[in-house]
Amino acid sequence: MEKRIKYLVLGLKVELFIGVLISGFISMTVGTMATASPSSDFFDFLLASSLTFLAFSSVLVIIPFYSIKEVHAFPEKGTLVLNFIYVILFFILSFYLFPFAIWNLYHLIKLREEKLIQ
Repeated sequence: MEKRIKYLVLGLKVELFIGVLISGFISMTVGTMATASPSSDFFDFLLASSLTFLAFSSVLVIIPFYSIKEVHAFPEKGTLVLNFIYVILFFILSFYLFPFAIWNLYHLIKLREEKLIQ
């Protein structure tokens, strides 16, 4: 069980890092697009990029962060609800982190089976 928890945490940390990079890139792109008109200024860039970063980071950064906490508390609590919701979100919404979603789903199912056997 400890090995599966270690692999889940490792995968979630990688997804967290990639999520920060993707959120930052998309927010900079949207902020740059917001300054395309001649009357726009730095405030428009700042507003558009910060709102975009908050929108994307809520899914790509905050959910993996709390999923890591849930995985660490699994031996005591025995629930992985947030992790299953997170995997379903990635199956539906993302194509760039799809291999990580399969990786997480595999280890979540195996971890659940090991918990039920014990």
